[in-house]
Amino acid sequence: MTAVRLSETREGRDWLENFPPSYRPAAIRLLDALRFVSSDEYRAGVKQLMRDVAKETLEAGPVAFYPVRPVDDKLTYTEPFPARPYGQLDGSEHIAANIVSEVSKTLRYLGSVIASPTLEELRERRVRTIVLVDDNIASSSTIKAYLDKWWQNPSIRSWRSYGLIRFVIVTYACSRPGEFAVRHHRLVDDLRYVEVGHDFSTAHWTRAQRDEVRDLCLRFASRYAAKRSLELGYKRSESLLIIGHTLPNTLPHILWAGEPLGRPWVGFFARGHRRLTPEQQETLAGHRMPPDLDGIAEALRHPELSSGRFKDWRNAQRLLLVLAALSRPPRTDDWLMAVLQLKIFELQFLLATARRLHMIDDRRRLTDEGHEALRAGKSKVRRVRSRLSPNDDPYYPSSLRGVGAI
Repeated sequence: MTAVRLSETREGRDWLENFPPSYRPAAIRLLDALRFVSSDEYRAGVKQLMRDVAKETLEAGPVAFYPVRPVDDKLTYTEPFPARPYGQLDGSEHIAANIVSEVSKTLRYLGSVIASPTLEELRERRVRTIVLVDDNIASSSTIKAYLDKWWQNPSIRSWRSYGLIRFVIVTYACSRPGEFAVRHHRLVDDLRYVEVGHDFSTAHWTRAQRDEVRDLCLRFASRYAAKRSLELGYKRSESLLIIGHTLPNTLPHILWAGEPLGRPWVGFFARGHRRLTPEQQETLAGHRMPPDLDGIAEALRHPELSSGRFKDWRNAQRLLLVLAALSRPPRTDDWLMAVLQLKIFELQFLLATARRLHMIDDRRRLTDEGHEALRAGKSKVRRVRSRLSPNDDPYYPSSLRGVGAI
């Protein structure tokens, strides 16, 4: 993970030249907030979630994995339709399909794990859990349309009415609006994701800074973006997350093109296709600025942790920040992941550590030991200064205690 700011790269400096000086602070803020997830990082996270779901649900019956795919309006069909051909413009769904195949093979030892079965196979094998695998849920339009295609299948509706099957969504990232939309879909029973989808709402900006970035995106967006309402990303997603080699249309459009002021527009990403260049794939994979632990402590209203005795101990400070976040509700995974900038696996490890040290109880409330640890983390190391001054004169005692014993 590189700590170089995107605004300091050659591509970043060229892109910033598109804007007048007064708008560059907001442009720098937007560019430096982008989060790049490498293909390896994406695969590892999604695979782990799929394994966890399979092991948890196999007792109820066989598990089937499917990649989430965009709906093809040119065809009349319902899901599952694994034989539906892929189009030339399909991107991330190819990777999801490959992950489904790999995980299904590695979980053969568990038995009853199937990759993209047909409806007949679902019936014959008596599958009880259907897991739909996606990469990033931002606007939620793709996943909702895909779920609707499942709901249109009479057999699926019948099995649901009898409580025979349940649906679990597994994705690498999910925005807060996307989570709300997915969890309220009639088919979805559970949603798992590695990290909260990075967008304007989760970026550590003030409200004024967020408004400045929005104004920048709207003011300098190209006429094409304005016509198609892409200034802030598809359906105003305001996304800042990029996974693998595919550039989502949920990113602000000025990262590609805009209205030039006296010179041709220079995009941060190459115009005309939604792929990172080979150079960007190499240099930007996994790019993420280190979490601002001081800013997190300030946001949690525990700023003393920034200057406390553990301020130089990163792991200890992150555990203390978890305790600070748990000192008041909400104590849900999604809120903790967003405010602490943690992945689900990192959060689970820190929560397990806090429980093991008896700092929190089973309801994630701070125990006496937890409150004491939080107080200790805010205290500063006491530094004692000697008041003695150097003197070269010989020392003679002014009194002799205990001389009577001589």
